[in-house]
Amino acid sequence: MTTNYLASKFLAKYLVTLEASPSGRSLDATVSTLHKVYTIPMFPNSVIVTDQDIDLTGLSDAQRDYYRTLATHIMELYRSSGMARMVMGFAGQSGSGKSVTVEIMRSLILADNSDLTVCTADIDAFHFPNSKLNTMRDSKGVVLRSIKGRYDTYDVYALQDVLARFKAGEYVAMPRYSRVIHDPVADGVVVEEGPALLLIAGLWLLRDTPDWRAVRAHIDHMFSIEGDHVRMREYSIERHMRGGRSREDAETFYERSDAPNSEEIAERSTEPDERLPFFESLA
Repeated sequence: MTTNYLASKFLAKYLVTLEASPSGRSLDATVSTLHKVYTIPMFPNSVIVTDQDIDLTGLSDAQRDYYRTLATHIMELYRSSGMARMVMGFAGQSGSGKSVTVEIMRSLILADNSDLTVCTADIDAFHFPNSKLNTMRDSKGVVLRSIKGRYDTYDVYALQDVLARFKAGEYVAMPRYSRVIHDPVADGVVVEEGPALLLIAGLWLLRDTPDWRAVRAHIDHMFSIEGDHVRMREYSIERHMRGGRSREDAETFYERSDAPNSEEIAERSTEPDERLPFFESLA
């Protein structure tokens, strides 16, 4: 067990005051009482992202504290919104850690709010299936499967529909994406009727075109993860390698798809509600 980040500041201050106090109350008894009120389960050692087990044991104390603080902030936004259902989006270029962040947030929030439905989604789950992408070409004749991840390889209207039904409080069955089979899996995320918080990650959530602005209209609060592009490039390549690509193939795919996507995002995006730092900058 470890203390909540914000509570730990209070705990440290309280113990300093207690040690200077002449009262007869034991330090152990006070610590025990405070832990009952302020502790949450330990920071997760790993999270599952698109069917991949992501190891978190190498995160620094500063990075863990950052994620705990962000989880607290998200819950404050949700509670103050007065909404039964709320959608929060996480945008950023390839390799910015969007999907990992939403899974860490889900784990930390549920640890302290077990009665709340918290679900996560990734817009990769709304990719057209590979079988369809193989038959689709852009205006230059490029097969969309070869540039999978670009804004036009997604079923944006299906994404709009799912978000609209979620916000309406309906039962929703959303797809999830698997980096094992590299395709969407139908009904991978099920949300029953009732209050719920949805955290969704996606490369194009801030894209400034009518179809993607219609997606943004269903998102109540948008974060953008920003930082060192060189380190994000490496993080993205490592993710491709976890998915089965060789280093050379991963680098080739990055330059063919991810790099142009990052340039497009920089040139054609709306403003987020908040900007977040890339986790590696906090090491």
